[in-house]
Amino acid sequence: MVARLAPAGIANGPTTRSWASLDPQRLYDWGVQTAQRLTALGFTVNFAPVLDVDSNPANPIIGTRSYGTTSEQVVRFAGAAARGLTDGGVTPCAKHFPGHGDTDQDSHLQLPTVHRSLAQLTQTELAPFAALLPTIPLVMTAHVVYPAWDATQPATLSPTILKGVLRQQLKYDGVIVSDDMEMRAVADHHSPESLAIRSVTAGVDMVLICRSQSFWEAAYEGLLRAAERDTTLRQCVALAYQRIVRLWPS
Repeated sequence: MVARLAPAGIANGPTTRSWASLDPQRLYDWGVQTAQRLTALGFTVNFAPVLDVDSNPANPIIGTRSYGTTSEQVVRFAGAAARGLTDGGVTPCAKHFPGHGDTDQDSHLQLPTVHRSLAQLTQTELAPFAALLPTIPLVMTAHVVYPAWDATQPATLSPTILKGVLRQQLKYDGVIVSDDMEMRAVADHHSPESLAIRSVTAGVDMVLICRSQSFWEAAYEGLLRAAERDTTLRQCVALAYQRIVRLWPS
């Protein structure tokens, strides 16, 4: 469902879900081979694997992008994919934290909400991240609201979720990248400047903007001006920079 490089000669492979009926070793091999092809094209990162548990049949955007309907399936197969990508020389990215699998709306178009209890979120959504993040140095946020943690802000903009759950509870010290800020779940509600400032303040290290040059220029200029005035935000930027250069020192 999300494959971008067919024009460059990398054919779209089978769905993520189809791998769940195979041996994880084959998925590891796929990760190595994919990384080698990406490296040949100059890429150093693959925004995969998806760690979302496909727990809602009405989900319009995850579905077969998930490795399974249980956290155990996701850990087994996503872990193999991540190891293969890493051994092939490409940085994997776990997404979409803390879990996009139980939504019934597409965050490209709307702001979804996951109405699960804290116990349910911990048992299902968080389980793959808790198991695999110690070995995956990059994680992508979800533009999704989780009232059990934060009733008003999506994870991308929530200090409670990023600094509280991800950094403190799960002890994660890798790089946090936002999902695309041009997605309507967040872009319909905030300016580019506000999204950059609020996400970095919440704990995001890298702000992902995929298409519009004017959007990322506005986000950059807004973040720069705000950091010049705000000591706390400037410290957030400095910490983000330290994590980024630790992951990619060259």
